[in-house]
Amino acid sequence: SGDSGGGGGGGRADLTGLSGEKYRYLRQVTINFLEAPEDRQHELWAPIAAVLELTPDEVESIGTARHAHRPCSLALLSELMSDPTALAHTHPHTHAALAATADGARAVAGLTAAAVAAVVAA
Repeated sequence: SGDSGGGGGGGRADLTGLSGEKYRYLRQVTINFLEAPEDRQHELWAPIAAVLELTPDEVESIGTARHAHRPCSLALLSELMSDPTALAHTHPHTHAALAATADGARAVAGLTAAAVAAVVAA
């Protein structure tokens, strides 16, 4: 009987149930969302969630996933540097890679200093 939603959906719309006006609005907001820079996407996300009638749990789950998968750019790194622990919480993989790089750089610096000292002493 064509209902692909679970349990009757409680009056929630699916794409086939959207009015032409709502569909066009959703389409345009989605295009704007996909074209927008990351810092503007949050304001465009709310109307998309409203038209799709997402539950608060769905909105929270999507927000958490989007935040976890957000790319780490130089702009974001500079923003996060005001709180040294922020990167570890928001982008743990990037934090681990940077920490490993810093550890490697310190090790190379130590070896270089030792090599220079040996050459100077010789």
